[in-house]
Amino acid sequence: MGIVIDNFGSTRNIWYAVHRTEDTETHNWVFKNHLRTALRPPEALGSDRRPSVIASANNRLPLTFHFYCLFHLGGNVETNIRPVLKSDWDDFKRDFWVVYRAVSPKEFERLWGELTTKYPAASKYLDEELYPCRAQWAWAWISNVFTAGVRTTGRVEGENRINKAIGGPKKTFLQLFNGLNQRTEEQTNKDLIQVRQSSRCRHESNLESLFAGPLKILRDHAGPFALQTCYKQMQDSLFYSTEVVQHPSEVASWTEYALRSAKEASFEWIPGEETQMLNAFNNDKAHVSVQWLIALVTKRGLTMGVMFVIAACQLTWVFPAAISFVFGSMFRIFHSISHLFGLGGYKTQILL
Repeated sequence: MGIVIDNFGSTRNIWYAVHRTEDTETHNWVFKNHLRTALRPPEALGSDRRPSVIASANNRLPLTFHFYCLFHLGGNVETNIRPVLKSDWDDFKRDFWVVYRAVSPKEFERLWGELTTKYPAASKYLDEELYPCRAQWAWAWISNVFTAGVRTTGRVEGENRINKAIGGPKKTFLQLFNGLNQRTEEQTNKDLIQVRQSSRCRHESNLESLFAGPLKILRDHAGPFALQTCYKQMQDSLFYSTEVVQHPSEVASWTEYALRSAKEASFEWIPGEETQMLNAFNNDKAHVSVQWLIALVTKRGLTMGVMFVIAACQLTWVFPAAISFVFGSMFRIFHSISHLFGLGGYKTQILL
């Protein structure tokens, strides 16, 4: 079964495949039919790291970024390493996820070396099984690829449980076919309901003035869910401070700075975040290193002109709803009297 994530972050089943085996040849046939229907390969593909899927994806989807399920990866690590480390397992598990959150490939290499040195009994499995495919699961590489926040194959597992209820040994193929189509229609109906509900949302008028340009682009090209999500981000952005950062005096440009070696610590996860199948992007501490970010920009043939540091206002953590209400009220008052002082709306908003 193949799934995608729609504009509302919901699962949509796009095809079902009934087959006897799960070998490379079978997956080749599945991906071939997907390409024939979709007319282009997906940007990203997530799987449980099954060898036959990996081989088939390399063959049929060479331009698609293939990333691996963190849940299965963590389970495989525990199965293979916990019996070896015994009482050191808890310490290893903590250190392993620190390595996962390394903020650049260079930092990953450093932390990986420390991990394998500290736990030599686990080094063989780590170096032979996980290190060669690090770009398919570690944060430094995954973070700059659009995966719609997917970390695991949990969505597929959930749909498979539903499919087993729809099918079964006593069901005919026709009953299975009709049941799967009904499931797909239910997902479509849910999408239509969400579109209608989303279109009825109302927002503070100050956002329309502050972000008129971006909102026009979003309305022209994005769906309702993306628009509402951006609205929320725009509202939150009003409570962040921004500071222009100058590159160090000893370097001539940000590109040169990117080539300098520097150690940058990994970030902390929100408690329990490693068990979540979806990255909801609620952790403001998640980041990649400045050097790695600049390297990614340079690799695309772009140049860095200005860099900003953005920090959250501490007050918003205490009573964000009250601040939002006050800001909206003040904006409406100042906007209505701004013509008396010869101030444009934009300047008035900056003063607030």
